[in-house]
Amino acid sequence: MRKQGHRGQVIQKRIPSLDGLRGVSILLVLLSHSTLAVNFPQRLRYLGGLGRLGVIIFFVISGFLITTLLMREKAKTGQISLRDFYIRRVLRIFPVAYFYIAVVALLSFLGLVRLHRHDLFFALTYLMGYRTDCAWIFLHFWSLTAEEQFYFVWPALVVFLGFRKSFTAAMTYIVIVLSCRVVLSWLSPEWPSAFRFPRDSEAIVVGCMCAIKWEWLRDRKGLFASGSFSFLLLLAVGLQVYLWSIHSRFHVPMIVIVGLVGLWVFRSVEVPNDLIGRILNSRALSSIGVLSYSLYIWQEMFLVYSPTTRTVIPWNLAATLGAALLSYYLIERPFVRLKDRFTRSSRETRGISVTNAISQTTA
Repeated sequence: MRKQGHRGQVIQKRIPSLDGLRGVSILLVLLSHSTLAVNFPQRLRYLGGLGRLGVIIFFVISGFLITTLLMREKAKTGQISLRDFYIRRVLRIFPVAYFYIAVVALLSFLGLVRLHRHDLFFALTYLMGYRTDCAWIFLHFWSLTAEEQFYFVWPALVVFLGFRKSFTAAMTYIVIVLSCRVVLSWLSPEWPSAFRFPRDSEAIVVGCMCAIKWEWLRDRKGLFASGSFSFLLLLAVGLQVYLWSIHSRFHVPMIVIVGLVGLWVFRSVEVPNDLIGRILNSRALSSIGVLSYSLYIWQEMFLVYSPTTRTVIPWNLAATLGAALLSYYLIERPFVRLKDRFTRSSRETRGISVTNAISQTTA
């Protein structure tokens, strides 16, 4: 979606292909959770592992997009307003999530949902990622924990260190996290499944790093835009899904898949007009991407297996879509408009393209 600004400057409201990638990510989550339905084909239940891949794609996009927006603001105004950033995030994320929590609390009061002790506290404070035992209806809030804490820490880090030093800090974080996971999984084989945070948080960090190193990636654009790279990504993901399906102890290292997804995000933005780009920018996939946040919040209520019921396709998917549409039009979209109205920097930075923002902040 574009329109002409003053002096013929093109104003980019959305980065090409990102809505389509969000659509892919939420469709993977919906497919994964649909495998728990009573009438889902038994031979395809191994596709349940695709939900994690969907979350990884969304994490990488989040890191890339937030860092790009910070670069835009820095390039346009010469500084980054943490106050404006946090206001935008609160208005973008909290209303839908807190409305979902309110509905769950009401269902619990009516005796329709059974919550564990302190579930509401951990959900309201975005600490669910540290909780190893919660009610099924809040299982997906672990990812919101990772994202919200990223939104709190990363912009402040960029403001105080700058983009180049923040890149070094991001690389250091990934090394530390991966090293800790290797050591702890060796000391306690049950650790990876019992302790979620910071599960997959490196995917957000990889998205940030891709944005900072955009010029370096652009110099190698021919490689990442090639059919060979696309084949490598699909091969890695396909191999991982196959290993999940046979319950193999061996897996493609997740950091490899995260890195490939990061490069895929770069490719999708830089090459939006080839066959893959046209698919990602199609009206259907982009529309699903626009709904992705509301879909992710509400799908847990209708798709995931609960102790008292098993969902049935296609009614569970229809209920998820209906709840997401109501959530988007009644809550999410009005608050997004409010976000743009009450923050100066979001209006000022619309006129600068992704390319110019990244070029000016990495020069």
